[in-house]
Amino acid sequence: MSNLYKYIRATWITAYILSILIANIVSQKMYSQPKLDSHILLLTTSNTTNIYRDNNIYIILNPPLNTTIILKINKINEYHNLVIVKPIEIENGYKEYTIRFNETGTYTLNISWSGDQYYNPSWTKQTIEVKEEINTTILNHNLYIDNKTIEIGRPIKIDINIDKPLYLEIYSPMLEKYLYRVNGSIEFTPNEAGLWTCCLEKNGLRSRPQIFYVKRRTKMVLETGQKIIPSGEEVEIVATIGSEKCFGKIDLYIWKNNRWIKIDTEKIEQNTCRFYWKTSREGKYIFKAEWSGDIYHFKTESNILNITILSRKIITTLETLDSKGRKIIGTKIIIQNKTYFTIDGKINLILENNIYNITVLWKNTVIYRGQINITRGKIYKINCTVYELTIRLVSWPIPIPIKGQPVTIIGKIKTTLITDKNGETCFKQLPKGNYTIKIDNLEEKINLNKNTTIEIKQQSSTQTTILTIIILIVIVLLILTKIEVIITKE
Repeated sequence: MSNLYKYIRATWITAYILSILIANIVSQKMYSQPKLDSHILLLTTSNTTNIYRDNNIYIILNPPLNTTIILKINKINEYHNLVIVKPIEIENGYKEYTIRFNETGTYTLNISWSGDQYYNPSWTKQTIEVKEEINTTILNHNLYIDNKTIEIGRPIKIDINIDKPLYLEIYSPMLEKYLYRVNGSIEFTPNEAGLWTCCLEKNGLRSRPQIFYVKRRTKMVLETGQKIIPSGEEVEIVATIGSEKCFGKIDLYIWKNNRWIKIDTEKIEQNTCRFYWKTSREGKYIFKAEWSGDIYHFKTESNILNITILSRKIITTLETLDSKGRKIIGTKIIIQNKTYFTIDGKINLILENNIYNITVLWKNTVIYRGQINITRGKIYKINCTVYELTIRLVSWPIPIPIKGQPVTIIGKIKTTLITDKNGETCFKQLPKGNYTIKIDNLEEKINLNKNTTIEIKQQSSTQTTILTIIILIVIVLLILTKIEVIITKE
């Protein structure tokens, strides 16, 4: 078997496997989000009309959305001339539109809708014969309905003002036609949700139609897998609508401060919304969900859901550190009016999942005051206002490090250290505040609010005496040099 054949065979197998995977993904997506069929109904008052006469057409779209449809008018002849292309905006699936023809002939009215993310496209057409002059009339009989929006399965009353029997046409959202011979009022019970239409008909003439919207009532259930949850955990709250083909978004509310507060909004996917809420303080919480409904369903509100949050106690380590990240030995930590003494700068406590106000004391001084959010068992490092002060002592006027000199710090604490061979001494842990530095009869004040290094110059009597002698010798040499110059000149 050649290498080329192996390469082609491997490539073919890989492409085949990828095609199967892609087909599965696409099919699953189509299965999970199938589009629904839409339907357009176009009604005219007459199939024949006079030239230059205003003609009303009535467009009914299911789903009853606010959208745009396209009207195309063609004149039927040997060329099928396109007369007009007109975008028409419809409101809640309905539009009454007026057209006029300025030439005789046979025309087709073609109405189409491109669909959307939920519904497939749809179209329909109607033929109208335009003549020079005919005796056409319009049915001026009026229809009255007692309600524009009703619940599915409930009867609607249609009042008809006529003096002789006519036919009543009723169109369902699926374009199914119901025909009744009537001479007065009638009750009709719709069996589908959507936009319905009814009109009177006689010998090819129609009256102005009436429309009414039929919706379903549905229940929404709000539930969770856990109703008692430790604080700090995330809980899934699921809102499920009891009807199919529901669109839009659902709002989640929580009862707080004696009122309902909206905390989240999620899109409906396959009649379900999933919310995720992270628990906070312990207590009982009340939730509900609301849906404003859609073109086929009335708005609805869920049941009340109760969730109890219990504080979870966890082992927590608190560690007090200075500005250099070193442990501060001997600190006291105050939490909720209780004082705890640390061991080696840290302490282990059993605390609930919560936010705590904490104060740290050291050498009778507050070195930290703030809040810590305890969420899980770990080491919480408390960075305190404890700093390092380095003092460098040099002689004057000749800058030489002074070794073995006692340096005293007086302030929140009082302590004395001796300078090393470099003339330095380091006070490693000092609380923030004002301090006085004392060296023999020399004093200097400082406000310590960060790690600081100070150089202090101390006058040396020995160095001063030697310097004075050197200066006198230099002066005497200069004077003697000047006298010698004068004698030489003479």
